[in-house]
Amino acid sequence: AAVGDGGDGTAAVTLSDYAELSGGVVDVGSQWGAALLGNSDAANTGLLFKANEYGSDAFVSVRALNGTSFTVTDQNDQVTTRNAGTDVDVLVNGIRAVGKGLQASINTAALDLTFSIFETLTDGTTTGFRIVGGGAQFQLGPDVVSNQQARLGVQSVNTAKLGGVAGRLFELRSGGPKSLTGDVNGAAAVIDEVIAQITTLRGRLGAFQRTTVETNINSLSDALENLTAAESAIRDADFAAESAALTRAQILVQSGVSVLSIANQNPQAVLALLRS
Repeated sequence: AAVGDGGDGTAAVTLSDYAELSGGVVDVGSQWGAALLGNSDAANTGLLFKANEYGSDAFVSVRALNGTSFTVTDQNDQVTTRNAGTDVDVLVNGIRAVGKGLQASINTAALDLTFSIFETLTDGTTTGFRIVGGGAQFQLGPDVVSNQQARLGVQSVNTAKLGGVAGRLFELRSGGPKSLTGDVNGAAAVIDEVIAQITTLRGRLGAFQRTTVETNINSLSDALENLTAAESAIRDADFAAESAALTRAQILVQSGVSVLSIANQNPQAVLALLRS
């Protein structure tokens, strides 16, 4: 946003800003802006700018384009020319969620959740909710336990659900309030919001596939390879043991035959001595 002092006590406010005058009057203006009209108490004449969106990506920037400079302060009365918003700060089951504007997201082994906060919610508010089901469940391990399972929920993507502040996708139909022949700018804003939602959903699905499913597949493949190698080692060890046992048996048989041969030779030697 930019405010320019024309030297006659008037200024211009762009339509993309929300202006609230304290101690003065803002007229209807035109597509180029609204004129700020001073009053008898000039010290109390000022403008309050507010961003249309929430979060760290939303900001208000005010500077003098020409003429005499003026003082710009933030909500804490600190002098500045640019002021950005803050993202929502939420704890879910003691775990800090990732905030972006009024939307909070949390992704743990037991919970993958994205939700929005009402703008009227005050700081320090505590609320509770229960999730009783929904989403697809994937079995990632041999045991049916929670730490070997994963769930993935996908929100509805029909035309009545896709969209946001600018409107819903179904409003772009012929004759609808956001049709290309009725409101081109509004239709473009809706499409931007839909693209952002679909992109986020695709990112969640891709991240789940890469970090959860494929990682588990690789881990199971490594485990299978290790088990196969162990089984082969066990089989090889059994073959060696059986070969050793066979060799031992053969040696014992040969030893027995040799003993019998020696035993049979002794009487023959005695008879030979008697004959001589």
